[in-house]
Amino acid sequence: MNRHWKILTTVLVCLLAAGNLMAQSARGGIQGTVKDSAGVALPGVTVVIDSEAMQGTRSTVTDTNGTFRFPLVPPGVYTAVFALSGYQRYEQQNVRVGLEQTITLDVNMSSTFTEEVMVTAESPVIDTTSPAIGSDFNQTLLNDVPLGREFNDITFLATGAVDGGGLANDALGGNPSIMGASALENRYVVDQLDTTDVAEGRAGTQISTSFISEMQVKVGGYEAEYGGALGGVVNMITKSGGNEFHGDVFGYFSNDSMWADAEVPETRGDSRTVDSEWDVGFTIGGKIITDKLWFFAGYNPNNFDQNIVNDVYGIDDTILQTNDFIRTYEKGFYSGKLTWQLNQNNSITATALGDPTTITNDFSTSNFVDSPFAVTDQFYDTDEGGLNWGVNWNSVLGQSLMLEASYGHHQSKQEYVPNTDVTAYQDQTDDGDWSGGASDTFFGGPQFQQLKDDRTRDQVRVALSWFLGQNHE
Repeated sequence: MNRHWKILTTVLVCLLAAGNLMAQSARGGIQGTVKDSAGVALPGVTVVIDSEAMQGTRSTVTDTNGTFRFPLVPPGVYTAVFALSGYQRYEQQNVRVGLEQTITLDVNMSSTFTEEVMVTAESPVIDTTSPAIGSDFNQTLLNDVPLGREFNDITFLATGAVDGGGLANDALGGNPSIMGASALENRYVVDQLDTTDVAEGRAGTQISTSFISEMQVKVGGYEAEYGGALGGVVNMITKSGGNEFHGDVFGYFSNDSMWADAEVPETRGDSRTVDSEWDVGFTIGGKIITDKLWFFAGYNPNNFDQNIVNDVYGIDDTILQTNDFIRTYEKGFYSGKLTWQLNQNNSITATALGDPTTITNDFSTSNFVDSPFAVTDQFYDTDEGGLNWGVNWNSVLGQSLMLEASYGHHQSKQEYVPNTDVTAYQDQTDDGDWSGGASDTFFGGPQFQQLKDDRTRDQVRVALSWFLGQNHE
């Protein structure tokens, strides 16, 4: 027997060490204690929970201490029904479970045979089982509050989150700095899949807000499973299907008439003006088999044209030439999910999502000809974005025992292709001579490199959780 336990322990350790360990389940839980009117624990009470967010119903029976637990429940609003022979039926509605939240219900059942009790008030969303601090954003907020169109725009609503870019590092603009850490020290998890960029630590894939069901920004006190996070943890779960078909068709548009005119800066730098921006898409979800197999699909292409005015300086900060060109961003967010409930205690979820992006620079209307243009990335067209897919299996082995296993793949790419053969020089002597002589530094032209960078991560997670009462795991 000892030898078998050693083998089992070794296997579990190896599985936990494989790949990048993910955090705890993106699902939540409901637990509590049932007592009678005198405060005595009631064993044998049948507890049934139901929600539009969950396939079918789940049931359990309170133990000798009157306690019950439903682990691995999807975020959503639940109804809990309590029944025991000789006691009044008790029903509590509007039990809201958030992302990675465990809600505790303390129920008192009366033995008198009067009309049944139904509690309709919404239970407070307080998770007393976790020390993590942060902000939670549910579907109501995402629908009712004016936000940007990518998940990073939601992140800035969290306490302690600010833009991680700025004059010193404009490349990190739009990526959050959380609780004083840099914008490259966060973790980004979507449907239990780590989408953090492998090389740089920024968000490896952007998600359209139209695809997000729940989002959580942890700024401190989070679990040790989130290795590598010195700032915060941005955790999301995407939308799923349901027993009823549902969907959206949406569109957004703006142009230069809705924006203030940009002024050419008096100091070194450039100005950027939005010429036009459109953002359209759809989502659809529903059932393939009632309470067994659900699907969700979404696609959100958008286009963003930006006029960039760049001042080229020479002797004594004198502007030699002002160049302008059009930079176009084309993105195609997509998301897909299948949710299969094998039985009451076992479910499998498959997820795929990505944000392929193309950035092109159009110099056809610019006066850019043999200029000392100093920003090299403007000579390149860019093909970038993330590709992610994963499979999760959740199994409830008993009221106090659950097993989770997942495998996922993350890939992000950055490919730069030169779009001009124009030769550019930098005049180090400030003599006003840009001819490329011995005193000048050559840094451009047809010798620009074509760069291609593919970054991948394969990850495995296996977690066996054993609950000892309501206070130990």
